[in-house]
Amino acid sequence: MFIKFFLKIIKLFIITFSNFRKNQDLISELNIWLGVQQGKNAPVTNKMEVSYILGFLDNSKQNIIFDVGAHQGKYTDEIIEKFPDSKLYLFEPSKKSFEYLKNKYKNLDKIKIFNYCLSDTVGEKILYLNSDMDSRATLTHREESRTNSYWNEKEVVKSNKLSEFWKNELNYEQIDLLKLDVEGEEFTILNDIIDNLDKVKLVQFEFGESNIATKIFFKDFWELLNDKFQIYRYTHFNQLIEIKEYSEYEEFFRFTNFLAINKKLN
Repeated sequence: MFIKFFLKIIKLFIITFSNFRKNQDLISELNIWLGVQQGKNAPVTNKMEVSYILGFLDNSKQNIIFDVGAHQGKYTDEIIEKFPDSKLYLFEPSKKSFEYLKNKYKNLDKIKIFNYCLSDTVGEKILYLNSDMDSRATLTHREESRTNSYWNEKEVVKSNKLSEFWKNELNYEQIDLLKLDVEGEEFTILNDIIDNLDKVKLVQFEFGESNIATKIFFKDFWELLNDKFQIYRYTHFNQLIEIKEYSEYEEFFRFTNFLAINKKLN
């Protein structure tokens, strides 16, 4: 109610002071600020994300958690703290990042680390990077002149399908949390397990700039998940914002994280 009233005030202000419309830079800044208040490109940390997860997973249980795109384990560190009894499966294709993770968690038997990406094929892929251990390494080459990022470095990496791994390693045992941070490949991974999505309790996924390169829209996620999951957007102010229906306004191509909650398993 307050938000609708606030937006009406803004619209009234714009109409009343017509010169405001001429200041497009100010309007752009206002749009960005309003988007952030909705969780769009908001400064949400790993600690905040895992705190939200606490509301839906029992941390006294031995949950099965997948960290796909583990990088240097910052998200995993938060999971270990909040869900100490869980079994963790980490996937990281970059050789240097994999070696870093292997050394970091060498004394933790509950963590298994795999040196390949999850995608739509079993074999090899090209991983594009800006630098060693790049947190935005991607399977789909792109350029962002705005940030001086061109992903000119390449690494040949192994690839696997989540459907194959899940079947062979866990016989499709329930996944309590599937966290995906894979620079535009999130939809590909989810689509690969479409027949068993009902056995995943929570899915955390990212949508943003990388989806311009992969040509995947938020509508694709909505159509894949909406029947079985409630979809929420993370915010930085201790609130999940539920997306109750699809709108073209959800096609916001700046990094934003979402939580999909299985309607039957919660």
